[in-house]
Order: sequence, then C-alpha cells, then structure tokens
Amino acid sequence: MIYLIRHGETDWNSEKRIQGREDIPLNDRGREQALVLRKVFEHIPLDAAVSSPLLRAHDTASVIADAHGLSVITEPDLIERDFGILSAKSYEERDNMEALFKDSPLPGMEDGLVLKRRMMAVIERYCASEFKNIVMVSHGAAIKAALRVMTDDDLSRKNVWLKNCCINIIDKDESSKPVLVRYNLSPEEFSQFMVNPLE
Repeated sequence: MIYLIRHGETDWNSEKRIQGREDIPLNDRGREQALVLRKVFEHIPLDAAVSSPLLRAHDTASVIADAHGLSVITEPDLIERDFGILSAKSYEERDNMEALFKDSPLPGMEDGLVLKRRMMAVIERYCASEFKNIVMVSHGAAIKAALRVMTDDDLSRKNVWLKNCCINIIDKDESSKPVLVRYNLSPEEFSQFMVNPLE
C-alpha cells in the first residue's frame, strides 16, 4: 500500500501563490498538520518513507518517519512541477498569463506528459518493490498528475483541489500495477476509512 501525501501548508499556500520548485518551508500550521499525520500513522505499520527533495515535503515525511524509526528516502522525481513564469504568481495573475499564452506553452513550465510519466515511474517502482506499506510525500500538481493517470483523467473533469496533508491510498493489482483506492482524504477522513474501509 502506498499512502501518497501532499505536504503541509507553507506561507505561499496560505497566500494563494503558485509554488513550484521554490524551496519554501512549512509554516507553523504546516508543522501542526504534519504532527496530526504522525499521530494518524502511529499505529499503521510502515516499511518506508519516501519524499520529494523539497523541504516542505521532506519535513512532512520526516515527522511521520521518525515515529517509525525510519530514514526518509529522497526521490528527485517526486519534486513539484516547474511552473516557469507562473512561479510565485497569485492565482489571478496565473489566469491572466494563461489567457495571454492561450495557444502556446508557458515559458519554463514542465510539460504535463513528462510530469505524469515521472510521477507514475516512481509509484510503479515502489509498487513493485519489497516494501509493503509506504508513506510517499510529494506536491499538489505532481500528485494530481499521477491521480489523473490512475483515474483515466476523471480527476480533471471533477476539478479536485488537493488539501494540504491529504492522503491518497494506492494499492496494487496482481501484476503490481498501481490502483487508486481513495483520494484527497483529510487525516480525519483517512482514520475513519481505516476503521470502516467498506463505508
């Protein structure tokens, strides 16, 4: 089982600014959110904790890993999408720029297909690994790209906003192919699901 988690809140999240490869740390609320995750995973057996190299993800993973005596494995391909000229912009500024470049790629932005491929490569590799229960911490756009693949792009039609510290549960089929079980669960929703998985 892979528990794919979005990192805790940062100041840029709270300011509603586009956050890509910039190494913005968790804010106080983000650190509190990570502690809630630690408590939620306290009694769930974990074999590995894996994270993007960016501080906000790595620190979120470390809080969970420490409770299990694990070291965090850094996976470069779990890094957030490079948003190019959109980085640090507000959502309103993003909309204006997307309108300006409506028929051409935004300068410096990572291609969506490349993003999907690298995220799925990491997930598939860990699905086929010897680890049974894995916490994997990444970022909003990166996680959403993987979820789109696993839902045949249904997530795009629903326009889902991934919460900070949301938990996405990934199992695997008989051929070790990743299968999405639940997505965008708050820690409280996740705890309830673990108690009553059939509800």
